[in-house]
Amino acid sequence: MSQEQLLARLEAAVAKLEALGVGGGAPAAKKGDEMDDASSDGLRFFMDYETFAAANLPKFFGAFDAFADLARHKVAFEKAWANQLGLVKAAALCKKPSDADLLAFLAPSVACMDECSKTDRDAKNLNLQKALNEAVQFLSYPFNPPTFAHVEAMRDASAMWTNRALKDAKEESEEKLAQVRAFSVAIRDTLTEFAKFLKEYFKGGLAWNMSGKDFKAWSTGASAAPAAAVAKPAAPVAAAAAKPAAPVGNPLAGLNQGLAVTSGLKKVTDDMKTKNQKDLPPVEAPKPKVVAKTEPVASKPASLNQVGDNWFCEWQWNQQRVEIQNVQQISGVYIGKARNSNIYITGKPKSLTIDGAFRTAVFIPEFITSLELVNCDRVTVYVSGEGGNTYAIDKSKGCIINFSDAALAKDPSIITSNISECNIQNEKGDDLIEVAIPEQYNHKIVKNTGKGGPYAITAEAVTHG
Repeated sequence: MSQEQLLARLEAAVAKLEALGVGGGAPAAKKGDEMDDASSDGLRFFMDYETFAAANLPKFFGAFDAFADLARHKVAFEKAWANQLGLVKAAALCKKPSDADLLAFLAPSVACMDECSKTDRDAKNLNLQKALNEAVQFLSYPFNPPTFAHVEAMRDASAMWTNRALKDAKEESEEKLAQVRAFSVAIRDTLTEFAKFLKEYFKGGLAWNMSGKDFKAWSTGASAAPAAAVAKPAAPVAAAAAKPAAPVGNPLAGLNQGLAVTSGLKKVTDDMKTKNQKDLPPVEAPKPKVVAKTEPVASKPASLNQVGDNWFCEWQWNQQRVEIQNVQQISGVYIGKARNSNIYITGKPKSLTIDGAFRTAVFIPEFITSLELVNCDRVTVYVSGEGGNTYAIDKSKGCIINFSDAALAKDPSIITSNISECNIQNEKGDDLIEVAIPEQYNHKIVKNTGKGGPYAITAEAVTHG
């Protein structure tokens, strides 16, 4: 396709975007405008981005309209997507900038991430706010190659919160369920399509124009958030000139005056006493000290090693994507002390053990014998393939196992001990089915008709409602 043809197609895409109100971080391109300086490849990926935006962003923004408490997030996303359009245009026209210049240009995207990190605990749609807090991290893709994998990881991380929102919406009304479902689908589809765009053109990072303009000079006129003003330190107060000390004299002279020593003191009358002064302002109670919350720090460095046939993945903290690849059937996988991380396993291990993990998602297609969670807190395991036959959860709370249809078809057994708030999930299209694992049992003592003593104990799960 010639450059003239590309420009003609680009004009049509820009016209669509302008009609939809989707602008860029820099002026829109027109035939004969500065986009003439872009290479054919630059024009192609810029035009495809415009096409992606016209096809997906109206649906993305429209999903916010049903939720009043997400209005501020919508405004932040509008600025961020416009900033991304400017970034793609910059890549087509400019040489690669320094990380500092690039980060300054991405100020609207950074501001969007900061805005979405502020969740309101009392909000009616708190789970949707948390979903956006996870999803918005995709905007850091320029610094997290492979870019498409980073966007997909953020999409998957947000799915946990949209699934919870769907579950809660089922208990309210069909209208609320439809609104939450539309919101969930809009985020999922938009990030999926954006990941495809990145995989096509920017798999390992942004492709800059090697013979293009200087990025810093070009971006001067582009929209960027002004730097926060730095408060000037207050001028130091001049120290008062020290007065010469009065002569001490004879400090023991007053002891010889007896009661006359107090004769020169002023008397305190009743009207001077605080309790008799009605016009004094109320005394404010001292404000409690606010102790800054410090984030815990890992005791050991992150590690991923294969020892013999087995894999050991330990101390992975705040990792967007950790991959354990091509695990063989004779291998076991051990994940220990993970925190706030996403861990992906490919292959078919013999077994999987997750020990002492917190707020972590583990993605595994299948395994041969067993999957075990021990001492875990708010861990979700996604079994996307056939899975295995035996699952064990011990000394854990708030854990979820998300089964595929193929995994459920194997009629798996789940052995539990000392657990609370643990569930199993299964997705049916856009619906999420979630069932609680019993944690309370009714034990009965009955007469034993067989061997082992005169009495036996039976147990059955307690059902409520």
